[in-house]
Amino acid sequence: MQLPNMSTDLLPEFAPGALDVYRRQATFDWRKLRLFLEDERSLRFKMKIWKTLEADPLFQHDPVSLSLDEQRRLTTKRMYRILEYNFPAHESDVDILYKVI
Repeated sequence: MQLPNMSTDLLPEFAPGALDVYRRQATFDWRKLRLFLEDERSLRFKMKIWKTLEADPLFQHDPVSLSLDEQRRLTTKRMYRILEYNFPAHESDVDILYKVI
């Protein structure tokens, strides 16, 4: 199975880390598996959401542990921020959203 050109921008290499040893031992190409399980449109939608949330400072990990009350406040802020983004902007994106969930 040939990987389409879109696979490198849609499915970039993992950052180097502790799991590299095990990734090299894998007997299958994870990109091919992911493209088999999900269509390109769904992957692009997921990546759009991921990159948007990753760039938003509100979704960055806090270096200190938060109290339960602070966690609840932060979660509520994050919920409203996600609603502001209006990710399924088009009716056709709603069906993708159900596949993602």
